[in-house]
Amino acid sequence: FNKSHAAAYSFVTYRTAYLKCLYPAQFMAALISSVMDNTNKVALYINNCTQKGIKILPPDINKSNAFFTVEGGDIRFGLTTIKNVGDSFTRKCVSEREKNGDFKSLRDFISRMSSDLNKKSVEYLIKSGALDSLHPNRAQLLDAYENIIDSESQAGKYNISGQVSFFAEETSASESDFNESIPELPGMKLLGMEKEAAGIYLSGHPLDEYRSKIKKIGYPSLSEILSAHEDPTSKFKDGCEVTVAGIIASRREKLTKSNTNMAFLSLEDFTGSIEVIVFPKILSQTDSIIEENSIVSLHGRLDIKEDENVKLILESASPFNSSSEEVEIELKGENIYLLDKIRDVILSHKGNIPLTIISDYGRVDVKSAINCSANPALIDKINEICGFSAAKLKK
Repeated sequence: FNKSHAAAYSFVTYRTAYLKCLYPAQFMAALISSVMDNTNKVALYINNCTQKGIKILPPDINKSNAFFTVEGGDIRFGLTTIKNVGDSFTRKCVSEREKNGDFKSLRDFISRMSSDLNKKSVEYLIKSGALDSLHPNRAQLLDAYENIIDSESQAGKYNISGQVSFFAEETSASESDFNESIPELPGMKLLGMEKEAAGIYLSGHPLDEYRSKIKKIGYPSLSEILSAHEDPTSKFKDGCEVTVAGIIASRREKLTKSNTNMAFLSLEDFTGSIEVIVFPKILSQTDSIIEENSIVSLHGRLDIKEDENVKLILESASPFNSSSEEVEIELKGENIYLLDKIRDVILSHKGNIPLTIISDYGRVDVKSAINCSANPALIDKINEICGFSAAKLKK
């Protein structure tokens, strides 16, 4: 750059670094708010916050503003990100709350906001968890909200026409709005609704119990792979092989010209999602593994083209579990040379079991994934090549 550019960029860089270092929550809240229309970037930055110890607080009708805001060192989720909840409605909601106090109940919220809301906006506020502070059971909220909207709408018509029933207030006060016998929805169902409403998981993540194992194995994050076509220095190139882990968020099948099925998957991890293409031959081999909502590790080739989203062409798949199993191979002394002989056997069994090699040089955790839980013959094959019990499966 010439001096004028270099000076300006240096100034912006210094100021950005200063804010990020000394005001991390404020910095990240502003950063997330600037990319609210890009779900992958929102997920990536929220994951960065989690790693830095900054909590992302769920949306709350009595605490959230339109965008992401700082609350006691943490970040509160913005309401505008929720599907079917527009900026105009959010601002009116915040204005009403500041003017007349917090909303006390679902009926109070609907009554005070009746002129600006519709059933879809209330439905998605419930699904996102934004109304949990008004009633803790989302299943009961979903069961009740339409009736409350209809009754408030009817009451409004009566008020306008002067036909308020003498007993109307007494009836509404004596009857509960909620069916207390309806149990709360399962955890995975609640997470799925949050994903539907806000584009990301809010109260948790389906991969939370797998986080440490994913990190130990060394799977690349999807955000690293997705940014490959924007980064010329990236190690991920078109056609290179990768193994990734995540949850299958969606699956769609299509009939090919040869009258066989192929599939298109959306695989998600903590940092983003990638499209996975499954051709007929591989689909027939992996059909029962790559079901929707399954936690899996997938191996395949990257399809990276300019001006297109990065895709993964599936070659193999295996279920992912959170057990602490690992393969340990001990090759001390001159036996270390055997590593070259067993390398191809290891690479032909890719999956999700961590591999550790013990030699005179110490203990090395190999940042590669293999699968031996589904194929115990791998251990026997390694030991056969070595001529002694070099490999074992450890808990």
